[in-house]
Amino acid sequence: MNLYILYDLSIILFSLHFILYIFLKRYFFKITFLYTFLGTVAHELMHFTLGLLFFAKPILFSLIPKKSNNGGYTLGSVSFNNINFINALPVSLAPLLLIPISLYLLFLSIGTDTYYIKFILSYLAAIFFISSKPSSADLNILFNNKKGIFLYLGIILLILLRGFHYV
Repeated sequence: MNLYILYDLSIILFSLHFILYIFLKRYFFKITFLYTFLGTVAHELMHFTLGLLFFAKPILFSLIPKKSNNGGYTLGSVSFNNINFINALPVSLAPLLLIPISLYLLFLSIGTDTYYIKFILSYLAAIFFISSKPSSADLNILFNNKKGIFLYLGIILLILLRGFHYV
């Protein structure tokens, strides 16, 4: 089969999953929860994993949806016992690591010529990409530890000023 047709099909499926997500989120919230459940699991696992790596001491991992104070829903959460200015940035922005995973799954979907695998991979790529957005609770953790932001900005600035050959 022509590779361009397979490429187009993967991108079309990826886009259709986005459109379906937007439609479901607007009209059928409970179905949206089921549709994005794997993305929620991946999002929370990213927090949990980086929490372990940066010694934030995760103490609770939940995938049970709860009504939040602002009227929306919290689909999952990870609680930590040791968030500080050193680990707040990597732990709160951990879901961004789903973006390269999503792109990898999309490229895998382009490379396969089996339609049901292409459908599954494009679904996972879209859901992981959607779930890579840090939540408002994630951003609250980040901005409540401003020293950490300045620490990491300083490290990046040092690397850029000194050059990469010292790293």
